[in-house]
Amino acid sequence: MPSTDFECKDSYDQFLEFSRVTHENWLLPDRKDYVPFGVTQEQWVAPFLEPRLDATVPRDVIRVFEVVRGCMIYSWFFYPLATLGLEQCTRIAEFAVRERCRVLQREPENFFVNLETLVTAGVISADEEPRWQALRGLRNDRSHLKGYMLVDPGQAVDFLKTTAELVNALFSGPATIAT
Repeated sequence: MPSTDFECKDSYDQFLEFSRVTHENWLLPDRKDYVPFGVTQEQWVAPFLEPRLDATVPRDVIRVFEVVRGCMIYSWFFYPLATLGLEQCTRIAEFAVRERCRVLQREPENFFVNLETLVTAGVISADEEPRWQALRGLRNDRSHLKGYMLVDPGQAVDFLKTTAELVNALFSGPATIAT
């Protein structure tokens, strides 16, 4: 088994509650005294590589999803990147909803109206609508900051999986809805 002993950043800032990046440590892994600790690089990366977007999802949505995946993986070096990735997942979801409205040849509007459009069209089920509304609320909260949030990488990878699941479902049905 590969070693889990790494030289790590030694610049943890109690005030910030994360490690400061310096000229000397920017290429070192962040401290691993949080969950998961004692993992190899391979064990770290594997869960982030699991969620996938289907080929039916528009290429631009897949592109931004892959940027987020990379950001989350690099939280190995700077823990707050996991939070940044989670926040960006909410924007990917909004982008995917807008793109799905375009596929339906409906003029995209704001996130709320676009969700209503997709629920009315039957693309998003009534059972799934609360998940989407919760995601929209989180997107609003993280885009119009009301405070500091720091999530652990496990929470971030779970949100990446949820994002993939919801986005894939948007594009799994017919391209148009019978009217």
